[in-house]
Amino acid sequence: MKTPLDVTALAAVVLAAATGCAPTPAPGNGAGARAPEAEGAAAAAPTNRIAIPEAVRANLGITFARVETRAVAATLRVPGRFEPLPAADWVYHAHDAGRVLAVAAHLSDVSAGDVLFRLESPAWTHELAAVRAARAEAARADARFAALGGLETAQQAAEQAASEARAHWQARAGELERLAESGAGVADALAQARGEAVASNERLAAARYALAELAAERAALAVDRERLLAAASALARAAAARAGLDAASFATQLDGDDPDLLALAVRAVRSGRVTDVTAEVGSWVEAGAHVLSVVDRSAVLLRASVLQSDLGLLVDGAPCRIAAPVVSERSRSIGVGQSIAGRLAVAPVANAHDNTIDVLALPLEAADWARPGVFARLEFEYDATAERVLSVPLSAIQRDGLVPVLFRRNPQDPDQVIRLEADIGLDDGRWIEVKSGVRAGDEVVLDGAFQLLLATSGSMQKGGHFHADGTFHEGED
Repeated sequence: MKTPLDVTALAAVVLAAATGCAPTPAPGNGAGARAPEAEGAAAAAPTNRIAIPEAVRANLGITFARVETRAVAATLRVPGRFEPLPAADWVYHAHDAGRVLAVAAHLSDVSAGDVLFRLESPAWTHELAAVRAARAEAARADARFAALGGLETAQQAAEQAASEARAHWQARAGELERLAESGAGVADALAQARGEAVASNERLAAARYALAELAAERAALAVDRERLLAAASALARAAAARAGLDAASFATQLDGDDPDLLALAVRAVRSGRVTDVTAEVGSWVEAGAHVLSVVDRSAVLLRASVLQSDLGLLVDGAPCRIAAPVVSERSRSIGVGQSIAGRLAVAPVANAHDNTIDVLALPLEAADWARPGVFARLEFEYDATAERVLSVPLSAIQRDGLVPVLFRRNPQDPDQVIRLEADIGLDDGRWIEVKSGVRAGDEVVLDGAFQLLLATSGSMQKGGHFHADGTFHEGED
């Protein structure tokens, strides 16, 4: 097992190899002793800058965290774990008995509306036939209704013609009667006119009767037509819902004899990942049988517990932050110190056995690391008026004896860090205030800070400040 001295020597060798400088030999080794001139030159050029090229960062496992402004003195932070919402897990069953023609691959990602599986079902075939039959009946009723409208128009024309003929012959008979009273010999013409008037009156009556019959038949057919159209529409909507389509898309596919309709398609209600596939392609499943499940990983909440003594600090619906788990810099999807916004909810019932109460945080943003079972931290600022100060993760601060030290990444050279005596203030258990030497957005070493401390122990650098050009000066501005 390596002693602390061995670790210090190893870190010094790694850093020396990265910077191209030989490590200082141990005292008393005459063969490797430096000349007094060399020792004087080395002493004349002290520096608080340390080269950490990519190879050194990989060997020492160095990661970085950004300097943030936080209300350290008014932040409640508690650990918790993500758990799925009740609606996160969607289970899909076979609507009817049938043969599975296609099924989504296990662990594949699907979006809302994607086909999960297709089922060749006799019940679905009968349902499609019923929809087509109802639509055909409604179409025939509609055509008959339109034809009766044409017949009614023609009958109205016949009635008008009969009415005009009756009026003509009645007027003609009246003229001939006046002539006959004056002694003119128009008896035969008068008899004919009276006969035509009577005949035209009978034709008019018959036309009006036929028109009334057509109107009654058309009214009755209108009722049947509406009933058939409503029945066909209801059947089509039910079939469209089973197929996961809107009514318009279903009607288009039905009119076009789309072969995809021959098998019932079950579609995803929401996006997620396919799990628990229990049916194979070509297998026969019974009605109600489980086929697969889809898990929506984004439908999660964070559950944590706080002491009941802190209950007065919690506010339902208040904004909060959910901090990601601390991971290696190599994991680009999860950044150290990354957090997402959330909304706080306090459990209605406390835990009497341990004097705690659950608090729930519903994420308002998507994050790949926010998934069931992942550990994270709930951060809640309970005093909006509290001062916000420059802060770094508490683990970024190392102790060189009694002196707190941190390593700030050089903004002018990302392959270099600057050792600083940390001028620190309050902490909340994870973040600590830094009063000078850093600015918001700067990066400080998180993982690997202890190894850098071992390699530089004894090279004390006092706190100070940086100018805009990246130069460091001791003391305050």
